[in-house]
Amino acid sequence: MSMKRLVFNYSDFIVSAEDFFYSVKYPLLVLFLTLLFWTTGWVFSGFLTFVLIACFILINFEDLSLLISLLLSILFLPNDLSYFTSPLFYLVFVPAGVCLVYHFIKFKPRKIFLGKMVKPLIFIFLTMLLGGITSANASQNYSYGLPQILEIGAGMFVIYFVLSQGFLPKKDINAHDYFMRIVLCAGLVPVFELYFCAVLKINAVNGTLSYNNIGWGDKNFIGYILLIIIPIVFYFITRSKNILPSFALLVFLIFSTIFSRCDGAIGILVLSSPVLCFFTFKHLNKTNKNLFLCLSLLVLTIGGGITVYKAFTEPSFLRYAYRRFLETDVRDFLYITAFNVFKEFPIFGGGVFLPAMKVYENLVNYHSSFFHVVATTGILGLFAYVYLTVNRVRIFTAKNTPFNLFIFISYLLFFCYASIDCGEFLIVVIFINVCSLAVEQMRYTDTLPLSKKITPLVF
Repeated sequence: MSMKRLVFNYSDFIVSAEDFFYSVKYPLLVLFLTLLFWTTGWVFSGFLTFVLIACFILINFEDLSLLISLLLSILFLPNDLSYFTSPLFYLVFVPAGVCLVYHFIKFKPRKIFLGKMVKPLIFIFLTMLLGGITSANASQNYSYGLPQILEIGAGMFVIYFVLSQGFLPKKDINAHDYFMRIVLCAGLVPVFELYFCAVLKINAVNGTLSYNNIGWGDKNFIGYILLIIIPIVFYFITRSKNILPSFALLVFLIFSTIFSRCDGAIGILVLSSPVLCFFTFKHLNKTNKNLFLCLSLLVLTIGGGITVYKAFTEPSFLRYAYRRFLETDVRDFLYITAFNVFKEFPIFGGGVFLPAMKVYENLVNYHSSFFHVVATTGILGLFAYVYLTVNRVRIFTAKNTPFNLFIFISYLLFFCYASIDCGEFLIVVIFINVCSLAVEQMRYTDTLPLSKKITPLVF
């Protein structure tokens, strides 16, 4: 064997690594690693591994979209929120910050990009800083709200601004499918974690996890993720020559939504399904239209039959449905409380995460992004979020493509759920902000012939 063959060629290695990062193998690997570290409890090792991968990307590649898979999946890595109280946790991310500085020195941005989300996100950050400034308990409110001010207020702006300076997918890939795969694989992580918790019945008090407490959040957070990724699966159905793998994944996610017992997500999914099916049917060829229609009717028949059977055989099922969807509950109290806080502090609000009430020392938010905004950040915050919403809609509707359409539907489902929960103030809003960035920055048209279109399960 010649010595030439034994010499490691770094340039060839980087080319191979680039091909790997743009393939479906990369987000699937990140999915596997996240589940591995989460289930084993090696959370610190997981953060370190993700940081090392991010450093490798920052040093060698100009395209910052390669970081998105890590950025979204790392949210679901902690199985215990106590990690965030350790200084060592934050030191782990220092190398990534250093490599980010090196990245912008090596790959100088051709032009500073100021997208449609810059001003709204800055505006929101300012309203969070000013929230509660006129309250007698301003210092206490800031102590409650500081994590949200940093994560949602400053964090979302920094992530959007930094990624937008280098969102440059390769020209020879289908950038639409590439991005959709990333979001889908990241979204599957909490779904699998939910099943792991439910099947093993682990108890959070003993240092592990329970069905309601996933470690980084609760099952209702997963409702948001499911509403975001289900339209993406519909998108892949329109892109696939063989729709069966994508349709099977769709059925699994629909079942997962029911299994999560996240009532808001279930209700929104039921109401939005006809719209999703209509637009999917519209973008299919004739052969796949017939197959999609038959499969949809089969799922509808089975689902309807199970519902009718449970309604007649289990009276508690109807009582549960009535109580959850028709009866008034604690939200009435929360909304009235929010309105009273707004009347007292109409301009700046009462302060970010000013507790609406306490249940066993746990702070309870206002369970509606609208009421939470007006209560905590006042009329200024309301203007900021209206501005943000308008700009998101402008971004998603700028082009009439299936890519824009199904991401826009994902946003609409998120928006509906956030109206009865508090999604804009939860870390899962990063999915929507990253989708806004991707749609705004995408410069390549989806023109692959049908024979080359992929499904999310194909390598």
